[in-house]
Amino acid sequence: MISKDLWLGHVYLLVMNKNTWDKLAEEDKQAICSAAEKAYQTLGSVMDSSFDAVVEELRNNSAHIRKLNASEVAQWETSVNYQQVQEKRVKEQEGKDVKDAGQTMKKVTALLKETMK
Repeated sequence: MISKDLWLGHVYLLVMNKNTWDKLAEEDKQAICSAAEKAYQTLGSVMDSSFDAVVEELRNNSAHIRKLNASEVAQWETSVNYQQVQEKRVKEQEGKDVKDAGQTMKKVTALLKETMK
């Protein structure tokens, strides 16, 4: 399943079980986050502009692909509870005296919603 609404400038989403993430050394977590940020900055626009070509190539190579419809994307967004993860991240950053972490997250969320229209 695929959706341009969930297309984050990457070929795939990198996900792992929260318990596994919590067990990683802080150095490893930072390395993963840093690599993801660099990949997004470097490849994001290229990947966005090549979405349709990637889907076509996958189909040409016998991959079974189904695009999610809007209600399925909304269901995914609800089921993963990403808002709770974001809230936790804001609290962690505020605990480290990061100024305006909540406001920054609100702005990022608004930007993402705007780009998904």
